[in-house]
Amino acid sequence: MTSRNRKRRKEKTMGFSKRKRKKRKKKRKKKRLSKKMRNEKKKAEEKKRRRKKKNVTIRRKKRRKRRKTLLPAPQMRCQQAVKSSRVYLLLRREHRIKQIPKAPKQLETMIQQPMVQGRQREKK
Repeated sequence: MTSRNRKRRKEKTMGFSKRKRKKRKKKRKKKRLSKKMRNEKKKAEEKKRRRKKKNVTIRRKKRRKRRKTLLPAPQMRCQQAVKSSRVYLLLRREHRIKQIPKAPKQLETMIQQPMVQGRQREKK
């Protein structure tokens, strides 16, 4: 006989009605968090852990950030890719790009043009 059955038998002998038993059962059940909530909780815990990590200098943190932002274009959306490419600074100085295209090929050409022009200037 399982413990659950024992409890039920005990409740029956104590004179609980079926309705009361159902209520008690509902109270006992613990609500399970949705997948989204669980993921958020995990992320929050990871953040705490990251903060607690010792011996991580400010310089290392900055280096890590830089690496994250300098991902190659195909792995990111176009807007992020322009920002992350090293050419971005060059583009920003020359005010060449007003709108960022959504198509990755257009983006590539847009990034390559100033690079090529910059090289030509250097050669002259």
